Amino acid sequence: MTRAEALERLSSTNQRERLAAARVMSRLATREDLAALRAAIRTEPVPWIRSALDAAIARGVAAPSTEASAGDVEPLVSDETMANDIYSRAVEDLTDRFVHEFRPLVGLARVHAGREIEDFDSSETAALLRRMQVLLRGIDTLGKASTAPRLRKADLAGVVRDAAASCVDEVQGVGLTAPAPALAGDDPLEVNTDPELLTLALRNGIKNALEASAEASDPVVITWGRSSLEYWVAVLDFGTGLPPDGRSLFSIGSTTKPQHFGIGLAIVERVVAALGGNASLDSRPDGSTRFELRFSVEGAP
Repeated sequence: MTRAEALERLSSTNQRERLAAARVMSRLATREDLAALRAAIRTEPVPWIRSALDAAIARGVAAPSTEASAGDVEPLVSDETMANDIYSRAVEDLTDRFVHEFRPLVGLARVHAGREIEDFDSSETAALLRRMQVLLRGIDTLGKASTAPRLRKADLAGVVRDAAASCVDEVQGVGLTAPAPALAGDDPLEVNTDPELLTLALRNGIKNALEASAEASDPVVITWGRSSLEYWVAVLDFGTGLPPDGRSLFSIGSTTKPQHFGIGLAIVERVVAALGGNASLDSRPDGSTRFELRFSVEGAP
């Protein structure tokens, strides 16, 4: 597809054509294309097409005004893509170094405190050190969620099944009653994704639902599927519900649960940004809470 054809197809009613056109423009956009690209992004409802248009706009802003109108010559990777990759690597490296240096110190503190404090396991010091270990795991996971995606073919049903099983084990391990979720979806179901990154996001949504449903009579329900344009996973629970502005929970430090650090949904936000998807968390009229992830079948932009 040439640059001129891509510009024309940005207004197509076909999502697949708009996505292909936006991706072409993320490589070929010039300054002269900025008005058209900004007009397209103002009316574009699909998250991963907006992500590709963002990259195209960044490319256009960085391009010299005399850049080619012979739109078949592909320049190097866009400035936006390069910046995202540098940022991802920096976050991953920073968190890895921090956790690598700090985790042994917490472990040594536990060892020495266990020798020096009578009845250490039931002490406030032990409780605080356990919280520090949980925080370190969260920071470590947040760093992993910021990595650049490594896309490949994967079985979405298997990813969901494994994430659900590990979450049940983890929740039951802290003494909560958490029956296995009800699963519904095509099995197997092949998608183009980074299964490790997707698992990080899924685990947070599933674990939150299980914790919220510890006292509920209805089980957590996880469904998944794929159309010609997108694939999705949804987690439904009838637990404690959400505050009025559930979207605010995606910010680091926001949580409705005592003793939680508010990192989980921020991890989800990093993953969907890396994979070019969309995450939502909503209260429904029947009293349930729905957590949903959606991604383009084409993979990250």
